[in-house]
Amino acid sequence: GAGLLSQDDLKAVVPAVERLIIDRVLRRTTGNQSKAARILNLSRGALISKMKEFDIPDYRFLRRGR
Repeated sequence: GAGLLSQDDLKAVVPAVERLIIDRVLRRTTGNQSKAARILNLSRGALISKMKEFDIPDYRFLRRGR
C-alpha cells in the first residue's frame, strides 16, 4: 500500500510491487498463467520464475466450485 511507496529503496520497493501485482493478476485470472503472463507482458517462463522467487501460490484452487 501507501507505506510501501513511501520508501525510496528500489531494492525493497520494486520486488514488493512486483509481488503485489503478479499476485493480483493471478487471482484475477484464477491461476491462468498464460493469461496472467500476457496481462503482465511477461513470458510464461518468466512469470513462473517470479512466482517461485516471490513464493506466490498458483491460485488454481480458486477455479473449484465456480
